[in-house]
Amino acid sequence: MSKDNNTKYWAMLVSVFLMISKMLGFIREILMARAFGAGIESDAYFTAMSGIIIVIGALGAGLQTTLVPIFSDIKAHSGRKGKNKYFSNIMSVTLLVSFFITVAIFFLASPYAYILALGIKGDQHDLIVFLIRQGLPIAIFLGITYVSNAYLQSDEVYGPHALMGIPYNMIFILYLAIASKPSVITLMHVTLIASAAQFLIQLPALKHRKLSFKFGLDVYDPYLKRTWALVVPIIISSSIAQLNVLIDKTLASTLGEGTISALNYANKVNTLVVSVFVVAITTVVFPKLTNAVQRHDIEETGRLFSSSINMVELVAIPASIGLIVLSEPIIGILFERGAFDKTATSLTSGALLFYAPGLIGQSLRMCFENLFYSYQETKTPMYTGILTVVLNVIFNLILIKPLGHKGLALATSISMLMTSLVMYIIIRKKVKFNEVGTLVTGAKIILSGLAMGIFTKQMWKFMAPFQTGKIKSLLLLIFTILVSMLVYLVITMALGVKDTRSLFSSVKAKLGRKNA
Repeated sequence: MSKDNNTKYWAMLVSVFLMISKMLGFIREILMARAFGAGIESDAYFTAMSGIIIVIGALGAGLQTTLVPIFSDIKAHSGRKGKNKYFSNIMSVTLLVSFFITVAIFFLASPYAYILALGIKGDQHDLIVFLIRQGLPIAIFLGITYVSNAYLQSDEVYGPHALMGIPYNMIFILYLAIASKPSVITLMHVTLIASAAQFLIQLPALKHRKLSFKFGLDVYDPYLKRTWALVVPIIISSSIAQLNVLIDKTLASTLGEGTISALNYANKVNTLVVSVFVVAITTVVFPKLTNAVQRHDIEETGRLFSSSINMVELVAIPASIGLIVLSEPIIGILFERGAFDKTATSLTSGALLFYAPGLIGQSLRMCFENLFYSYQETKTPMYTGILTVVLNVIFNLILIKPLGHKGLALATSISMLMTSLVMYIIIRKKVKFNEVGTLVTGAKIILSGLAMGIFTKQMWKFMAPFQTGKIKSLLLLIFTILVSMLVYLVITMALGVKDTRSLFSSVKAKLGRKNA
């Protein structure tokens, strides 16, 4: 099997595991929507969770991205022993930093809650403060999970990352299915337990590598200095991305009850594709890309980069078009039950409609950022991150009055698409790759996606008379999506999109080897 096909195979295998996790995640979201709807309690919970993730998300994302090439470098020069020693050092630093951040936020929770949701006051504000304080240990678990994940990915071990969503979501599902009167306070405690489970599932893989953690700080470690030199721009870049979320939530809090929850549910559906398929592709490609860059293999670097763009577009473009066409039935069928009423469906589907185009920009941006990080160049993503926030704020202010919360979603999409274009313009001057072939493939994928969108719209209209009851509507929706996917794949193959053919060939070859 060729290297390109092998990459596609492992990306698909990780996608399968992530798909199972995300299917459970969808069940979790459905149960949450049934229990809490889109109202005061759900707005408070989602606001508090955003505040907690913002606290550690920037640091964790920076460490995970930076540590993959650094762990690989240490292993190449100092072996497994040196790599394990550095793991203890960076984990100790992460624990200390996470602890001090959570203590600071605990005492500043009230003003912090006002920043998170400017339009929320009184009892709901107090609830947000309480939930933040209850959930702050989540930040510590996230920190150590990010570091452990980077260690494993540097060994090209992807299983724990793909699987960790399964226990996480199952803990939520068990609580929401069993509890007769679920509360957001208990839900936050459940979130804490689920976050701990994400780290625990990594332990067998870590122990298999004879890794033992010993708390201790070596501030003079040259790799630690190098890590912080690289991670600071990523932290700034990630903080800016989190700032985008914060701005949207703050503005949404001024638009009335349920808008924060509507944006949250819509964004969860929209990013399903990113978190399953695109993350799988970038997770598999990133270590390979890093190794190619370290070997100064220009041809391999260009090939991997071009292939990752093609694979991401192959998934993101039709998914974006499909979400635009089916936004209302997807939200209605998935969430409209219990406390989640027709008003909540209308709010959420409207947000999804305008979030969907940004899925393409978000997916490509992940590809482009990985290339910069492979070169250990972290400043360009930081600058483009700043540009994203500036554009998002501008378009938020322009679009919020005529479109309300839908304008906030559209502003996010526009800013993502524009900054991904800027990053591409910068990259094409940095890396030698088959640009013409990549652009032609992209054009074919867009054409295939548009044809699929027309087919999907007409098929769903044809199915309208048969949509009687939730179960039948769900089955018809699944059938429509599956047929549309098949139509899309047939069109891409007919237009000669090589990545579709090579993906099928890689799977066939791998299965053939197993059956031999």
